[in-house]
Amino acid sequence: MEKRIEECFPAEPRNLFWEVDKVASGPGGALERLNYDVNGDGKISDQERDAIRGQNTWMLWGEGNETFGIGCKSMAMVWPTSWCC
Repeated sequence: MEKRIEECFPAEPRNLFWEVDKVASGPGGALERLNYDVNGDGKISDQERDAIRGQNTWMLWGEGNETFGIGCKSMAMVWPTSWCC
């Protein structure tokens, strides 16, 4: 079996959770999507895309919890405990 390296696990570049994280910044406090186009050029740069990759990673690995341990414990029914935390 080949040793797995970082390149075996590429981060997802698409904004998979665009409907999940919203901020109250619209008229009257309406919820709006996070704007990752920080420099306002109409394009998402590699640096701006890193924020999206980070959000995807957090949501997928942490299940949206503030600690990874909670997510691992919830997976104990699915994965052998030796694989988790």
